[in-house]
Amino acid sequence: MDRADVSHARISLQVLRGRASRASLQGVFIAVGAVLLATMAVTYLTAQGVSLDGVVQVQRTNFALWVLDLRRFPGNTIPAAPIP
Repeated sequence: MDRADVSHARISLQVLRGRASRASLQGVFIAVGAVLLATMAVTYLTAQGVSLDGVVQVQRTNFALWVLDLRRFPGNTIPAAPIP
């Protein structure tokens, strides 16, 4: 493999890693938004309105929200290897 092929392979790997990082970040934002939306929806349905007291009460008593809150985001358990 000549020097140009190695350089091209590194650039391709960096582009793929950048795309994966962007997609991962978008996934985290969607997951956090879903948790917040679910919390607000349950608060609204339970307390007939959204308030800080209602959110605290729902977070204390709703098992399904506990599961959402404690769920790990995929992809943050394996660190990315550095490019040689």
